[in-house]
Amino acid sequence: MDGDKPTVTIGAAYAKNRRDDTLPLTSDTAALLTTHLAGKMPHAPAFNMPIANAIVDMFRADLAAARTAWLDSLTLPKDQLDVATSTFLSDRDESGRWADFHALRHSFISGLVNNGVNPKTAQRLARHSTITLTMDRYTHMRRDDMATALDSLPDLSAPIRQAPLATGTNGPIRLSLTCHLTVIFGVVR
Repeated sequence: MDGDKPTVTIGAAYAKNRRDDTLPLTSDTAALLTTHLAGKMPHAPAFNMPIANAIVDMFRADLAAARTAWLDSLTLPKDQLDVATSTFLSDRDESGRWADFHALRHSFISGLVNNGVNPKTAQRLARHSTITLTMDRYTHMRRDDMATALDSLPDLSAPIRQAPLATGTNGPIRLSLTCHLTVIFGVVR
């Protein structure tokens, strides 16, 4: 926890991949852990873990409290009516999938990737053996991700100011809007 770059080490005996891993911590997390560990003996477990069913009950209670706080934080009654039927911060979504501790890994990795973290960095932080596992299984797109991605492209409605390209056959050409869309989307019909 000391120094500018605090880390945590996962021993091979506790890791799924059976190897030691040292990962960085945010300074906020390091400060909270330092306070939490202050009264513990050096070889004592960092956390006293409850039995499995108690963990599930605790997780669900935390989700319910977070959902209530979120709903209470909304200022307009209309907003509360619109979101009260959503499954945001619920222990079960509209598809019937349950939220659990492992779901937090999906949120963690998706959050990294959705915020522009290099996929290889996300893979390493997740301690995955392959980038395919990280990107295909644990990274989820939000509904607005594709629209936001398209917003990063140049404005094609503006006049195209481009020098003619020499194609080598019929002399210089200008790229049409159809050509631009074909380059971006593949095929325009």
